[in-house]
Amino acid sequence: MLWALGAAYNERTSEMDARQKFIQLAYQTCTESEPSIPRDCLVEMTKNIEIWMKPNWANISFIAFAPILLGWILVFIIIRVYRWIKAGEV
Repeated sequence: MLWALGAAYNERTSEMDARQKFIQLAYQTCTESEPSIPRDCLVEMTKNIEIWMKPNWANISFIAFAPILLGWILVFIIIRVYRWIKAGEV
């Protein structure tokens, strides 16, 4: 449970940081290419910021739950192999 919460929080934070850097870079590029109209760049950025900052729940869920699922599968395989070897069916 702690892994899922921590991984989801960490992934969302990383996602937000990357998107924030993208927004800053897009604004900077816009103002450098069109220095006479920085207001238009700001309007365009604020119009699209809501779209850019939406969370990618599929990615967050995968990062949070895939390692747990793989861990349980690995433990199950180890237990089955151990029992198989202990039973002497090798």
